[in-house]
Amino acid sequence: MARLGTYQAFQLDSPLEGRIDYIFVTKGIQVNKYGVLTDSNDARFPSDHCPVMVTVSF
Repeated sequence: MARLGTYQAFQLDSPLEGRIDYIFVTKGIQVNKYGVLTDSNDARFPSDHCPVMVTVSF
């Protein structure tokens, strides 16, 4: 099952169900790849939101 959410409230075991962070693009920009980064460091997140990353073409 793909994790679609971006809000984890600093909980490592969060189900990541709530997507509340987005990257919006305009016409002429093609999104090639989309991902939510769920890495942690020493069992800690730097934010209560997971970063969203895209690769785009102009």
